[in-house]
Parts: sequence; structure tokens; C-alpha cells
Amino acid sequence: MKPLVQGMLAAFVLVAALGAASVRPAEPFNNPAVTSYRVLPLDNLNAEIAKAAAAGEAWPRDPVLVGLHAFGSGPEALEERSDLTVHWKGRPEEHPRSGELVIVEQDAKDDAEAGEWQRFEMAKLPDHTWRVTTHYAATRCWRGPHAGSFTREPCP
Repeated sequence: MKPLVQGMLAAFVLVAALGAASVRPAEPFNNPAVTSYRVLPLDNLNAEIAKAAAAGEAWPRDPVLVGLHAFGSGPEALEERSDLTVHWKGRPEEHPRSGELVIVEQDAKDDAEAGEWQRFEMAKLPDHTWRVTTHYAATRCWRGPHAGSFTREPCP
């Protein structure tokens, strides 16, 4: 083998090895137990998504950003909030046309609410924007008969 080809091959192997070493396996997602949940209305949310898409905003093209928007947070929440867990599972996994997003807030800074769980079922439209097809929510309370569980019941 010529020295130039050997050098290029060695460089390729080194880059591939370094790249593989830097990839961390994904941590398993532990969806908390949800005893009961509320089904939330979608009309206003999907109208807001459609309006943003028509205005050329980028977030309606990303299902995680759509869910964070509905949750009341922006993309910075992924970096800034250690109390927030976000899990997306597309169907199919490669080039999804639909999927499910779960956002869990733990240890909320609220007198009554200890956390919030929201699940979004979504579908991708032909224009590559996402719409929410079903939106579920549950709250975990600090005290009361359902303390510690995610339920549809309001916190006392």
C-alpha cells in the first residue's frame, strides 16, 4: 500500500474510533406511574401551531419544540431545567410520521403541585409541520389523598 493511502486509512480509523468513543448510550426513560389523567382540548394549540407555521417559524417542524411550546417552555428548557425530562418516540423511528412525546416536571416550585406529566400524541403533516392529535395531563401533589401520584385530580 502506498504511504499516502496508509496515512489516510490510519486517519480514518482514528477518527472513527474517536467518534464512536464519544457517543453515549441513551439513558432509559422511566415513564412515571400515572393513576389518571385529563384530556386537554386541542383547537387553540393546533391553531397556534398552524399560525406559527404560516408565519415561517421553525418550531412547528420539530415535535419536541411543539410539545415544549404547549408545556409553556421554550427550547432553552432542555438546557436550563434539570427538573424536566423530555422523551420522544417517533413511529417509525427513522423518518417518523407520528409519535409520542412525554414531558415530566419533577419537584415543582409550587405550594401544592409537586410535578406535572404531559403526553402528546402527534402527527406530521405533508408540509412537515406537526400537530397534536391527543394531549393528556396529570398533576402530582405535595399533599392530599393522591400525594406522590400523577392524577387528574386538582391539588389541595
